Amino acid sequence: MNRRRPLTTPFAALVVAAGCASAPTSSDVARSFEQTHPQCAVQRETKMVLGRTKLWAVRGLLKLTGEDTSGEARTILNHLRRVEISTYSLEPGCELRRGNPAAISRFESKGWRPMITDLADDDLTWILVREDNAGETAGMLVISVDSDELEVVRLDGHIDDVLMEAVSRDPSGASVLFSGAS
Repeated sequence: MNRRRPLTTPFAALVVAAGCASAPTSSDVARSFEQTHPQCAVQRETKMVLGRTKLWAVRGLLKLTGEDTSGEARTILNHLRRVEISTYSLEPGCELRRGNPAAISRFESKGWRPMITDLADDDLTWILVREDNAGETAGMLVISVDSDELEVVRLDGHIDDVLMEAVSRDPSGASVLFSGAS
């Protein structure tokens, strides 16, 4: 009897891997920024990545230490699958271009849409979000750059729930998100 191995398992693995590959890492953002701003050499200073296992450990430590007595941090962390925070130094004399540079547009063409854009005099900040197939916000990418530093924060998980939890804890902070000033 000749049994064929079903293709569903390898196919599912490819689909999952492709979905993960489409989410840019902080290194992808830095590389994109460097390519679109060749006068700015980018050098990573710090990087912290918390995946599911590390997030589970952090939630457990918060509970054990009693540091988060209200459970706010644990509740927010429960909605996240991954947190990545990186800081990059920029070569002195880096000239920033105003507007929406190609470094950001590259991610827009891959399904990330701008939620907030803040183009202050001395720094530029973009908050981009990505929806899953169900229309829920599944990723958030925060990119902030000034003449000295590039900072990238990437969150994966149930971002709508994270935002709602944060707003419920501090309603006055919602005015920044929903003021329309972007």
